[in-house]
Amino acid sequence: MSFQVKSIITEYLYHDDDLLIDEIKLFFPNIAVKKFHSSFHGIIGQIDELDIHYDCEALKYLEKHNIKNCEAAAEKVIFSFSNNVILFSKKFPNRKFAFIDVNCFGGVCFYEGFIAQNGKVIFEEASNEIGHINLLQQINPHFSGSYFEPFTRNFFTKKGKIEGIIEECSTQYLNGILKKHKLDSKYYDNGNITQVILTLLNPYNHKFEYYLSFAAYKNNPKKIELTGVIFNDAEPIINEIENIIKNIFNKLKYNIKIALDTKTMEYYQQ
Repeated sequence: MSFQVKSIITEYLYHDDDLLIDEIKLFFPNIAVKKFHSSFHGIIGQIDELDIHYDCEALKYLEKHNIKNCEAAAEKVIFSFSNNVILFSKKFPNRKFAFIDVNCFGGVCFYEGFIAQNGKVIFEEASNEIGHINLLQQINPHFSGSYFEPFTRNFFTKKGKIEGIIEECSTQYLNGILKKHKLDSKYYDNGNITQVILTLLNPYNHKFEYYLSFAAYKNNPKKIELTGVIFNDAEPIINEIENIIKNIFNKLKYNIKIALDTKTMEYYQQ
């Protein structure tokens, strides 16, 4: 599966930088903007090329838009992005902005881009597998390692995460409990690991509301590790997850934490 995004990145330096987020949203069409913590505190604005083209196809399907006009607008957004980063840097002449083009296919990613300051390109990086490291180090020299969370698929869509441990319970037994309560869980035996996947799919937009994984190693089958992503932090969705923990898991031993963008909740039972 391919992953093609273009990003503008800078450091988050002051509390007033929340206003910078608004400036980026106003200047760049079709952009998602978010703060991040990944070796350093920063701000990233990102467009997803595949999503922009997909939106045109959706409009065509709904017969609400001329597909040719939509595709032309999409191409303009995509191909003008890098130049707009240079133009945008003039608004904040003392700050460095990175433009990074990410192109991934088959698990291999290539990164290229430049650093802009006050309307000029002051550093360039040709396409290679560690190009993002060299570019991000120009923004903050403390950045290290190849992993950068804002370049993961769920960074902009997830609203929170869930993690924890369930003890003295097997994945098969857990799956049985979930099935008993008419939840759409699925059990997998992956050799050394058994796993239960529980998801909630929105029937209208066909996107996940949450994705939960319960996994146990066969050499320790009654210690289940829970990890998951919450894509919708609306109160009914959080209430449903809480109901699973407090009521469906009411006879189990667990230590579970839900970390949302706005708050953190912990659940513990022995």
